[in-house]
Amino acid sequence: MIVASGLSGLVLLAILVAITVADIRHRRIPDLLNLLLGVAGMATRIVAEGRVPFASVVAGLVAAGLLWAVAATFRHLRGMVGLGMGDVKMIGVAAIWISPWNLPLLLAIACLTALLGVAVAALSGQGPNKHTRIPFGPFLGLGLMLTWGLEVSGGPTLELSGM
Repeated sequence: MIVASGLSGLVLLAILVAITVADIRHRRIPDLLNLLLGVAGMATRIVAEGRVPFASVVAGLVAAGLLWAVAATFRHLRGMVGLGMGDVKMIGVAAIWISPWNLPLLLAIACLTALLGVAVAALSGQGPNKHTRIPFGPFLGLGLMLTWGLEVSGGPTLELSGM
């Protein structure tokens, strides 16, 4: 099991690094990378649990739907993109990797680290303005990697015991 977790972790890390590089360079997460993230997550969960993680798939669909609604509302109110569809798709497939109970933890880590990054940039005199585009994929990736790592290692998560 440790070898399988280690191999899964390396695959996850490789995909997240590719997503991070693409999002930083092009401000876009390619569909192929999101597809790889989803397929690798599904394969990992099926091998580890012997079944398709339906609850995680449903949680991913709900989370992606909610983030799509937030993105559409922002775009309607502000007339600009605030959250890209690559980010929306990424959260949907990232949910496959983790327990549905830990999806809020992934999002909290992603949002807090993104805010920390903006705060550090602002303190260094390079603060963003309303036209600055900040890639969110790297922060979602960090949230996924940390949340998945906590789950695999038995660390503290939001998952309810016995469920």
